[in-house]
Amino acid sequence: MKDYKFKLEKVLEYRKDKENLAKQELANQQKKVKKAEERLSYLQYEYKEMAYYRGNEPGKELDLEGLKILNDYLSYLDLEIKGQRKVVYKLAEEVKNQQNNVKKAMQDRKTLETLKEKGYQDFLEEVKIQERNLIDELGLRSYLEGEESSWNLSLSNK
Repeated sequence: MKDYKFKLEKVLEYRKDKENLAKQELANQQKKVKKAEERLSYLQYEYKEMAYYRGNEPGKELDLEGLKILNDYLSYLDLEIKGQRKVVYKLAEEVKNQQNNVKKAMQDRKTLETLKEKGYQDFLEEVKIQERNLIDELGLRSYLEGEESSWNLSLSNK
């Protein structure tokens, strides 16, 4: 009896590899999002600290030049925060797209694995049928040999 061999095994292996690559890419993109979010948090923290410093630092009043520099820095931080929010949003969209890619890769792999399992079950069923046929044939031969020997005995008695 030969073993079961799935004809699309190489395609299944390719799809598993494709799924693993998609998962790795998803992990990389999630790391990028996390770094971008950390940068955004830092910028927001820096903005709050500088805004607080502008008017609430007792004993350290700023002159006109100092206020101008601080306001320029706050404007710069505001622009950086807006830009970083866009970066975070764009990266989050890329993560969503990659999650969809991973789902599709998983479905493709599962489809082939289901096909492989069905083929294996069909193979087992075919093996059972062949075994039953062999047992039936052996039983029939045994029966016929028994009939033939009893027929030979009845002829020799006459």
